[in-house]
Amino acid sequence: MLWDTKQKSGAFGYVSKLAGDLQLYPPKDVLDHDYRMEEFCPNLISSALDLMTPENMRLVLSSKTIEKECTLFEPIYKIKY
Repeated sequence: MLWDTKQKSGAFGYVSKLAGDLQLYPPKDVLDHDYRMEEFCPNLISSALDLMTPENMRLVLSSKTIEKECTLFEPIYKIKY
C-alpha cells in the first residue's frame, strides 16, 4: 500500500490556507495541525480496523488480460466493465 501525506496544491491556494490558519492556530502548528494526532487511542484504532473487512472493500482491477470478462458497457464514458 502506498500512502501520500498530502496532495499537491497550487502555491496561491496553499498560502491562502496558511494565512487563514494563522488566525486560528499558533505559528508553530500551522503546517501540521490538519495531520497531527494529539493522543494515542487504541480503541479508536481497533474500531477503525474492525470496519475494514473483505465484505465491505472496494477492489478495482485494471488489466487488458481480463478484457473478455468485461461484459457490461458504461454508456457515458463508453467503456466496458
